[in-house]
Amino acid sequence: MVCLVYTTFPDIETARGAAGEMVKQKLAACANLFPAHESIYEWDGNVQNETEHAVIFKTTSEKVKDLEKAFIAAHPYDVPCFVVLPVEDGHTPFLEWITAQTR
Repeated sequence: MVCLVYTTFPDIETARGAAGEMVKQKLAACANLFPAHESIYEWDGNVQNETEHAVIFKTTSEKVKDLEKAFIAAHPYDVPCFVVLPVEDGHTPFLEWITAQTR
């Protein structure tokens, strides 16, 4: 099954480096990097306001755990965002491409 993995990074350089490495290792077929956005959250009892960059990885359920392990090792946050969203349907040739790229 194809999955999308939503993540965030503190800066574009870190996001770009991690995305390239995950694709190079065939843990993801593709990574989409999104422009800076504002994130407001509570951490250590204080409301934080930070700029982050979102990344969506396209991968398969078979690669998710390996992607997560490599992602966590490469990420600067103590508790990084890593959310897996299963793809229930889509353009078959595209889904097949994702599967082929992650073999």
